[in-house]
Amino acid sequence: QIEKDTLAIHFACSRFHYLIYGRRVQVQSDHKPLQSVFRRELSRIPSRLRRLRLQLHLYNLDVIYVPGKDLYLADFLSRHMAPVPTSLVSEETEKFVHSVTSQLCISPNWLEKIKGATAADSTLKAVIECVAAGWPKVTSVEARPYAAIANMISNDDGILLVQDKIIVPEVLRAPIMKEIHNVGHLGADKCKAKARQSFYWPGMSHDLESFVRSCDCCLKYARSNQRMPLHSFPISDRPWQRVGSDILSFGG
Repeated sequence: QIEKDTLAIHFACSRFHYLIYGRRVQVQSDHKPLQSVFRRELSRIPSRLRRLRLQLHLYNLDVIYVPGKDLYLADFLSRHMAPVPTSLVSEETEKFVHSVTSQLCISPNWLEKIKGATAADSTLKAVIECVAAGWPKVTSVEARPYAAIANMISNDDGILLVQDKIIVPEVLRAPIMKEIHNVGHLGADKCKAKARQSFYWPGMSHDLESFVRSCDCCLKYARSNQRMPLHSFPISDRPWQRVGSDILSFGG
């Protein structure tokens, strides 16, 4: 026990070094033998305590014994129980979450579709239950794809959010990808950048790349960047038999 108390003093001094270095500090402890440890010569204390004492020589400490019944402050800080929250989500957090969906550039019609599809999606229903009751140590198979980002998921009136992005139910992913891509038949990178502004689902980047590659219109009118086949010349019989040159003009 005396080693633990000495280590506690060492930890406190290291943590508050910038406050106590160069000052005289009084350490109050209800462990009476600790007082004698700091007053003995280094050669008369155990080697493990000696190492801690040597490291504490950096500070001007005065260790005194105070009976436990008189250490009100220390006992209060170590034994006082924090109030049990009535809700897993604070009022400030709830207000912030509600403000996210109100600021998203998504039509109310789409929000209603997402809300209805979320309620019917078995995977997202499992995620909603985890958000409401707290994520278990072992998540269900349905909610497992979202376990890695559990601390970023919130529920806003039936719509799941990852920070400020809406989690899209599986049934609406293809229609949303179509809406994003058909704005101007954007490429994969632009589609991903646009989708990431408002939406999230596992594997979204891969799905968007596959969707763009399978677009018939893009395949029909895409620019052809085929490389011209290489042509070889016959091997020359003598030096300077064939000369190659780049043609350019200078000064107009």
